[in-house]
Amino acid sequence: MKLILAMLCALPAVACVSLPTPQEMLDTGFRTPEMTFHTFQMGVRADLPTLEFLCLSAVLQGEGGQLGYRELRDDLKGEIAYWLGIPDAKVTGSVSLGPDRHLLQAESHGHHFEVEFVREYFWEVWTGDEFIDDSIAREDLGNHLLFYRAEDGELILAAEAGLPDSYSAGKSMRELAGGLTEFRVGCDWKIAGFRESAPAPPAE
Repeated sequence: MKLILAMLCALPAVACVSLPTPQEMLDTGFRTPEMTFHTFQMGVRADLPTLEFLCLSAVLQGEGGQLGYRELRDDLKGEIAYWLGIPDAKVTGSVSLGPDRHLLQAESHGHHFEVEFVREYFWEVWTGDEFIDDSIAREDLGNHLLFYRAEDGELILAAEAGLPDSYSAGKSMRELAGGLTEFRVGCDWKIAGFRESAPAPPAE
């Protein structure tokens, strides 16, 4: 939590803003850095710490877990007038730092800050409403994807992930396949850091 505290305390404070609309909440997700930042803003505006926490990278989430984040969040809301200028900040710039890192530049009431993002690869395996396995892949998602051509020449994309022994032990392949209801692989953009910044120079 010390890492998050140091980053957040550097950001500007603003007054309260309105609750998000239903449409704004429907537009949440993690497919792009811009979408993740919007989602974090909606979490702050709607007072949903769980949603905010989901926007953070695995490294930041590991800084005390969700309980630690909630405690830090409650302390900050009382000390820094409604959460650091994030709720109504506007994105003013977007910079790629490589295939797996990205930087958004934002402004709120004359204060400028940057939000850094990291791309995290994941898979999820479900049976009904129960997680069988979910993990953040430490390597590129391409290591879990297979491409091959069927006999008719069609290009096939397949994905692979390991199943825990607690689910697979003693089951036939047919039983394993019949019990699974959802298998997802993908990548999310998650917040890796905040920092205050100087305004961009005016265009010549």
